[in-house]
Amino acid sequence: MAIIDTHKVFESLTDAGFSKAQANALLGAVGESHDTLATKADLQDLAQATKADLQDLAQATKADLQAIKVELQAEIAEVRVDVQALAHAVSACATKAELREMELRMRLHLGGVAIIAASLQLAILGFLMALFTGALP
Repeated sequence: MAIIDTHKVFESLTDAGFSKAQANALLGAVGESHDTLATKADLQDLAQATKADLQDLAQATKADLQAIKVELQAEIAEVRVDVQALAHAVSACATKAELREMELRMRLHLGGVAIIAASLQLAILGFLMALFTGALP
């Protein structure tokens, strides 16, 4: 707390033309307000307390950010697993489509083979009939 030499201020005020009553009234008002004024030491204490609070806040914020980072990394890992599962499912769907296409091709080929087999059967039957009936030359 700063100390004011009130006697010196009183003399300065009266020398400047203030009456004794005016000087006393002014010094009384200054004295009352003096308790609410901040001194340089008060401001330095406040600055140190503010710095300490800011450091605490910075540390708490770093800890919070680290926790958020860990949570985000875990969530990203889960998303990656989901994406891989989805990619596998899409790949499986593509494989199913390819299998359907191959099945259709196989049916076409088997149909062709069945027609050839039926034609061979008819040819063999025709040959055998001709053989038994004596129609062969």
